[in-house]
Amino acid sequence: MKRVRIPAKNGNPVIPHNSEITMINSSGECIDRLPVLIKRETQDLSVKKAYDAIFWNLPEKYVWKETPPKQSQKA
Repeated sequence: MKRVRIPAKNGNPVIPHNSEITMINSSGECIDRLPVLIKRETQDLSVKKAYDAIFWNLPEKYVWKETPPKQSQKA
């Protein structure tokens, strides 16, 4: 598989947040696989058993509401 980089247009991502991604091989066939670097997958069993790859790129960085717990020191 070939890795493709799609640059932003006017400072906005070309692929909108929460879009479904489909992989297509060099002969134009759809491949029923999840891209390795995908951050979110969904599954709708009423439609099909396979998972759908979702492009996850929030418009602004997520801010955590709680601070993470402190790590305990090993003895």
